[in-house]
Amino acid sequence: MRAINYEEISKYLSYDPDTGILTNIKHRGDLKAGDICGYIQSNGYLQLKINNRQYLVHRVAWVLHHGKDIPDNMTVDHINENKHDNRIVNLRLMSKENNSGIKGVNGNKPRGIAKGRNGKWRAKIKIQGRNYYGTYRVCPLVAHIDYQELIPSNR
Repeated sequence: MRAINYEEISKYLSYDPDTGILTNIKHRGDLKAGDICGYIQSNGYLQLKINNRQYLVHRVAWVLHHGKDIPDNMTVDHINENKHDNRIVNLRLMSKENNSGIKGVNGNKPRGIAKGRNGKWRAKIKIQGRNYYGTYRVCPLVAHIDYQELIPSNR
């Protein structure tokens, strides 16, 4: 991820940690001072543009609140998994390895699972170029058990 320069960003944006909203401090382009910043990307995250550089809003919010950049091996996670909820109480730093949206018992994401549009979890594995799927489950840990059963060495 691109580093965020606190001094540069803080010249243009203001962050309200209670609402999670970023607003313009001064007029730039089509945006006036006081306008809310950000638009929704195709992946659901809010993004904004400053000086022809694009940034994810939750990362900018974290930097503005803490006054420093995000360490190289870390990322900002939405605790409640709502990509539009950028309140500081919903943002936390996590190692990139552990950031997954759902955590297993030991704090790591159970391997080999994916969340479906129905909000349920299922196992997914690719073997020799072909995808195999488990049954949709309410619990991600049960879906992970399905994943383990799909692994050829465990059959």
